[in-house]
Amino acid sequence: MVALTDSVSTITAWANDSGYEAVFEEPLRALGRAGDLLIALSGSGNSANVLRAVTCAREKGLRSFGLTGFDGGGLRKLADDGLHVESSEMEVAENAHMVVMHMVVCAIRDWMRAEPASP
Repeated sequence: MVALTDSVSTITAWANDSGYEAVFEEPLRALGRAGDLLIALSGSGNSANVLRAVTCAREKGLRSFGLTGFDGGGLRKLADDGLHVESSEMEVAENAHMVVMHMVVCAIRDWMRAEPASP
């Protein structure tokens, strides 16, 4: 599991070289593999850097799951699947997204604990 938002220095390096629109797309090109899952969050659903990452994911054969608010914007249409929070308040959408992501992380942790150790 890789969080493309995990390193501020990486994000600013990509932004300096390619612009903020590419800060998720560029590392995804290098790290993403067909069959992976990209979880994309955008309160408005219209964040250019998120939309470009989802487009890149599609080109590379990754699946995408979008978390959106407001009317869902472009992300709601572009992602393979998703969860839409019907709210015009950013705080409400973001809080719902945090709850969902907490549940996802807990599920992944439980799944990893249940997996037998590799030789």
